[in-house]
Amino acid sequence: MLSTHPSNFRVRLMLDLFSALAVPSIILEFIFRLGDIRLGRWAPAIHVAFIFCWAILKGAYTTSRQQELAKQLGARPIPSVVGKWPGNLDILLRMTGAFKTSYVLDVYLQLFEEYQSTTLNLRILWADSVSPFLPLKSRLARCHGGDCQICGTVLHDSNISRLVIEASHE
Repeated sequence: MLSTHPSNFRVRLMLDLFSALAVPSIILEFIFRLGDIRLGRWAPAIHVAFIFCWAILKGAYTTSRQQELAKQLGARPIPSVVGKWPGNLDILLRMTGAFKTSYVLDVYLQLFEEYQSTTLNLRILWADSVSPFLPLKSRLARCHGGDCQICGTVLHDSNISRLVIEASHE
């Protein structure tokens, strides 16, 4: 059985690609065969346009459904990052460019500060991608031969990529 567990990312990627590309193409092909319509040389362009329209309509439906559900529950929606390019491709490029030169989560920190929120929906390629800001707080233990002592606390220092360790010296 195919598992969608996060460690099995290849299966998840293939399922995502199948639902984004193959499902709309199969539906379009079914509609044209049902109506006995032949596309001829325009078939690739029509398929690409239909996939694009499918993604936009699916995203609009999902967003309106989530807003309706949030209203019923008395909740407020998670703020969505609004990029300059369709599908937030500029955000994606900004993230991949920053990953090469800085800490992995610095881009997220900049977005959290920009949107003044602790949870964001990146909406990369019109798909929900919710990222919560989780301050790190854990205890450090010093262990010697099975004897463990708590020797400090790891605190978040307003920057996801930097940790301050407060250790008690005995």
